[in-house]
Amino acid sequence: MDLRVLRYFMAVVREENIVKAAQSLHVTQPTLSRQLISLEEELGGILFIRGHRGNHMSLTPRGLRLKRRAEEILDLCERTRTEVKGSNDDMRGKIVIGCGESDVMRSIGQVIANICKEHPHVSVQLVSADAENVHEKIERGVIDFGVFIGTVDLSRYDYFKLDYQDSWGLLVNNRTFPLTITKISPKILRGLPLMVSSQNGVQHTFEPWLGYSYQELRIVGEYNLVHNAALFCEEGLGSVLTLNRLVNTNGTNLRFIPLEPTLKSNTYIGWKKFSYLNTLQSCFIRELKSMGGAP
Repeated sequence: MDLRVLRYFMAVVREENIVKAAQSLHVTQPTLSRQLISLEEELGGILFIRGHRGNHMSLTPRGLRLKRRAEEILDLCERTRTEVKGSNDDMRGKIVIGCGESDVMRSIGQVIANICKEHPHVSVQLVSADAENVHEKIERGVIDFGVFIGTVDLSRYDYFKLDYQDSWGLLVNNRTFPLTITKISPKILRGLPLMVSSQNGVQHTFEPWLGYSYQELRIVGEYNLVHNAALFCEEGLGSVLTLNRLVNTNGTNLRFIPLEPTLKSNTYIGWKKFSYLNTLQSCFIRELKSMGGAP
């Protein structure tokens, strides 16, 4: 398998039509078809389902797996080419950040915006993922930096703590939740139908605060993106244990109630230990540190 064939494959994925893909690649349709057949033989299975007329193409499960890897490989190759071709002080390229949901991204966004204003050839790619997926993508070189919230193992990274803490609370539906409750204690939380984050480490964050086992909570659902959990909350499934400032409750029946006693989580930014940081990445870290945080 070579990069040229992967680009051919991604062109067909993008166009969903082998004739249009061949035209965009400036190759003949028979040439493109032979390359795809050769790739399928190499990988031991069918990558595309051909439509009735043979031109429309949709991915098989095997093809979907290859698409995910091909995107990462081609992106990494392009970033490598840009970095190696650039001079030592070249401020251009893309910063790739893996992150969960946190209001600290506002401050990080301000740093990126300031860099982009000064250097118009800089861009950013945000990869929304939980800590486990961010770890994996850093190890594979797919992302440059990871933003981590709460209790996480950072022994494999260079990192520093940002001057920001997320506060936990409960997102509730005002139609069913008592309006007189303005603070959520461990006692109140016990027995409520809850949707909780599926991210690793949440249990370790909460058990000291709860004073009882996390398993005693009445968990009716788990979420990766809190926006979708908020929609379920509006429909009456349960309240959402989440961080502050992530859901805009204006114009909804939802309300965020802080925990009492207050429960906060530290926020860190990390990158692969001993990795080479180019000029752009070094500038990003320097500007973040000036924003606040301890090395």
